[in-house]
Amino acid sequence: MRVLYFHQHFTTPAGGGGLRSYQFARALIDRGHSVTMVCGSLSQADTGLAGPFRRGVRRGMVDGIDVIEFELAYSNDDRFLKRSWTFARFAVRSLFVALRESCDVVFATTTPLTAAIPGMAARWLRRKPFVFEVRDLWPELPREMGVITNRAVLAALGALEWMAYRSATSLIALSPGIERGINRIVKDDSKMRLRPAQRRTSRGCDKGGPLACPPGPRPLTTATSSSRRRRGATPVPPPRRTRRSRRLGSPSSSSSQSSGMRAQPTSSAVESAGKSSVWQTERPAMERSVRPREPLAAT
Repeated sequence: MRVLYFHQHFTTPAGGGGLRSYQFARALIDRGHSVTMVCGSLSQADTGLAGPFRRGVRRGMVDGIDVIEFELAYSNDDRFLKRSWTFARFAVRSLFVALRESCDVVFATTTPLTAAIPGMAARWLRRKPFVFEVRDLWPELPREMGVITNRAVLAALGALEWMAYRSATSLIALSPGIERGINRIVKDDSKMRLRPAQRRTSRGCDKGGPLACPPGPRPLTTATSSSRRRRGATPVPPPRRTRRSRRLGSPSSSSSQSSGMRAQPTSSAVESAGKSSVWQTERPAMERSVRPREPLAAT
């Protein structure tokens, strides 16, 4: 089976970013299918192609994946209008690939939502099966974050979302919340598949899949503040509650609130390995000195 895969922010393990599309493509290739990946040029990503662009595009084989990369630079530091223009250009250029490239099924993944446009074109103009993977709910996400406030733009994104969900042959949701959001538009549960995203560990590899971490001890990491890192202090366990502390009203909790101590959860790697949450605390920079009570003077 020939799979035409659209992901604007595709990257290999050599770059920075999510590896879900790379793992999916590699899993399909291991099962005997062929994958053509259509992507852009994300700033921190590495598509594996090193040759020059010709007429704004370059193509080559990377780990068995046929990668088509457009010369469309993108960065999260870009302004909103520039990012929107890059999304639109990728959708238009991908549209021609969807109408010309030989394939048996079309797979598109967000973000952005405009990645669904080539999939819809292949679905209605070429009668190809269209699988749409939803990683974020649009326009709910930019509206709640305050990134997009224009009502006309939000209405246009809502219409595109409706058409994408209704046009897809199958839908993949990455979380139960996304699944509920899709079910507001598509009531057919037979089209829905829930495939949660894999968690990335502190060692930089994904939990499970072909890029799983090798066996061995994992480092214990905690989220500490910048001031703690500058001081070079190490996390300490929380104070134990004694019988006297219970009688006096738990000074361990009151002192942590008054002196600025914060409880920090450990990294997801430790939680996944131990199947339990380990909490550690930070000691304040300067501890209060307690003076002993002086005896009363004799009268």
